[in-house]
Amino acid sequence: MEYNGLWDRLTVDGEKMDTIRKDWIEGKVPDLPFVIIDQEKLKEHISEKLSNIAGQRMVTTIIKAQYGDGKTNVLKYLSLYFVNHKDLRILLLYSRADVEQTDFCIYLLQQLQDNCMKELVEGVKSLRNTDRFNPAILANNFNDDFSHIRDYTIKLFEQGLDDETITNIIYLGTGRLYSKGAFSKHGLSQLTNFNRREIFVLFLNILAQCDYRIIFAVDELEKIYDKSTRRMAYFFNSYRELVDLFNKIQGHYLITTITNAVDIASLSQPFWGRIENDVVYIKKITEESDLAELVQLMAELLNVEIREGKVSDIVSTISRKRLDSNRFVIRAIGEALKGNHSISFEEELAKDEQIKTLYNNAYTNAKDDGGLKNLTRAFFDPLEYYLETLEYKNIDENLFRRDYQAFIDIVSKKAFFFLFNDDSKIKGRIQEFINEKGINRFVVFVPKELTVTHSMFDFAGVEVKIIDYDPTQLFVLMNIYRRNFDKQKEIFRLIGIVTEYVFE
Repeated sequence: MEYNGLWDRLTVDGEKMDTIRKDWIEGKVPDLPFVIIDQEKLKEHISEKLSNIAGQRMVTTIIKAQYGDGKTNVLKYLSLYFVNHKDLRILLLYSRADVEQTDFCIYLLQQLQDNCMKELVEGVKSLRNTDRFNPAILANNFNDDFSHIRDYTIKLFEQGLDDETITNIIYLGTGRLYSKGAFSKHGLSQLTNFNRREIFVLFLNILAQCDYRIIFAVDELEKIYDKSTRRMAYFFNSYRELVDLFNKIQGHYLITTITNAVDIASLSQPFWGRIENDVVYIKKITEESDLAELVQLMAELLNVEIREGKVSDIVSTISRKRLDSNRFVIRAIGEALKGNHSISFEEELAKDEQIKTLYNNAYTNAKDDGGLKNLTRAFFDPLEYYLETLEYKNIDENLFRRDYQAFIDIVSKKAFFFLFNDDSKIKGRIQEFINEKGINRFVVFVPKELTVTHSMFDFAGVEVKIIDYDPTQLFVLMNIYRRNFDKQKEIFRLIGIVTEYVFE
């Protein structure tokens, strides 16, 4: 299969360009899913896997990288590429890992149910009308555990079934319909979750026989690890069971991403033994030629005129900064192109030895006392005091500590959300505030470990400002602000720097 233009720069539509500029103006790291700079080993690896997507075996890739180095960007690039090349009949299903669902096969079945019902129904009708079609070839000839889905498979391809009936039988397979009565309605014995693996193989083979190929792109597996190492280990075992079925699946491709902090081998050696050669790493952009390409790309996108000497100056500055991730490289380039430089909290803190000592001692004490372990709860007491000193109205009624972790300023009709380690619910919570509280202006504080950009939000007539912050840093600052009345003026300035003065 030919992938013309894969890894070339893709076209950016006007709406996307507006989002990129908005992120840039606010100092956010913009999404750049239309280009992958450098990463030649990763490109070669994925290209080789894609060349086998129509083969006789499913394949997988695990992309590992530090936070902010571009794992999600790779998946979004591929998604955009296949949207622009529908003739390839490859459907890329992007999703973020569900920390509550550690059975990977059931999770992927859900993705098929949510995104491929039309293709599955049409596939069943097409195949059943094919001369000498034998459904057993889709289910390992009903050998071994596939014998448990023999009756189900034969029923699915029964002649004369209409679309609604086929849909409901597919739902019996995915688990959307699961009662004994729902199965007996079609003369079938009830399936269990144990049988879902064989059903997953069956459905993928139906799609393959109809010349559809699926790329499952599952992002941020580390969220499961953040929940618990035991849960992560269980997930890896489930992933291993899925890999063991790959030789029974006709093609398709599973891509997952995870941070370097998760040691796969220590959590599941059997899984690591199977996928070690399928792991590919994203490296930091450090080569001067790659940095220069990135500077020129961003200047072009942002309509900033830049001479060759200026490109070299920016590259030199970025190289010397030894930034932690590609995300921070892009941010620094954006600041350089904009011609301004944000005030550094660390530099300002270093100017006052007394405040620096207060801050460092408070941080150490909070860490030793276990205060940082319950940060999501402890955070809002010092925040309430800080807001009181700024004379906000009705704070107690409008500070949502538990359910939303947010504060509403009733005068400006603006809501402030504080994220700590999960951004999966923020879009829904904003929508809820719009619908139920009549709020249309939002500030979202986002930890540096999370990647939240304006591309996540598509609300009409709604203003959203995104601020990168360190929750621990702000928590400690607000605490020393509350406890050191004689130094409040100096600490107030530091809080303003890390909150970009949005409360003042």
